[in-house]
Amino acid sequence: MEKSSKPEYLAIIKLRSAINADAKAKGVLNRLRMRKKLTMAVFKNTPEILAQMTVVKDYTTYGEIDAALFEEIMKKRGKEYKGPVQDSKKKIKYTFITYQGKNYNPYFALHPPIGGFERGGIKKSFQLHGALGYRGEKIKELIARML
Repeated sequence: MEKSSKPEYLAIIKLRSAINADAKAKGVLNRLRMRKKLTMAVFKNTPEILAQMTVVKDYTTYGEIDAALFEEIMKKRGKEYKGPVQDSKKKIKYTFITYQGKNYNPYFALHPPIGGFERGGIKKSFQLHGALGYRGEKIKELIARML
């Protein structure tokens, strides 16, 4: 049986503030724990996450990353997660990524990109030569400039 060709991880970077956003977009950003600009979150590539990305596409950029870039991110920006795995009283499961036998936070603080954002800035979609929305494989170039 062949392994699926779908990339395992999805990188999401918040580029704009959600001050004047609608309540649904603010709620999704809050659930994803993306509260500051220029923060990146790495999640498993699931249909649920992709559905949430359609709601916040005007505030974030996202795309698939491969294992090599994921390792580089973990080496440069990874912070070990030392909190509880699950709270039995509140029935809460905490979010973390297991990498090389250790638990890491899935959230990373990034620098502004070297050379700036695309020509259209952070108010236009990536398809219109801006910075927002789905990038696919080209997110790797942006992350490399922001590390």
